[in-house]
Amino acid sequence: MSHVEGLNTVLANLNGAMLDSIAKMNERMSVAGNHLKECVKARASLTDHTQEDLDRYSPRNPYSRRRFPQPDGEPHGDDGLVHRQSGILYDDIRMEMSMDNGGLETNVAVGVPDDNRQIESLIRGKPNQRPRPFIQRALRESKDDLATILMGGSK
Repeated sequence: MSHVEGLNTVLANLNGAMLDSIAKMNERMSVAGNHLKECVKARASLTDHTQEDLDRYSPRNPYSRRRFPQPDGEPHGDDGLVHRQSGILYDDIRMEMSMDNGGLETNVAVGVPDDNRQIESLIRGKPNQRPRPFIQRALRESKDDLATILMGGSK
């Protein structure tokens, strides 16, 4: 049987290069996920009005579909921004990273746990309340930064 001299060395070098590339990409995915998490938190932490200010709108919620049917209604004109009140939403925003297929497939998820119905209704809306797409807004506004990070640049 014939063999190629140095084949084991070539295979070892290729394996090392592949593992190094995977490690670098996983690091970039982690940095990108944390960057996105901070962008989401920034859109869920407005403080320009308080709960007392919102109570002036009583008995109707200032985000109700009936009171302000368009997304550019009061009190701040953008449903993709959320005010920090109790801190529960802000504290529940997290980034999770998982690796499959021996590290060849990496997934990053940024968002809030599915088990909080109050947060879910804030994000998805209710029949009488407009949805608040702050996670989608953060993703849309940070997509260029995320691409830069994933391509090996810094942000």
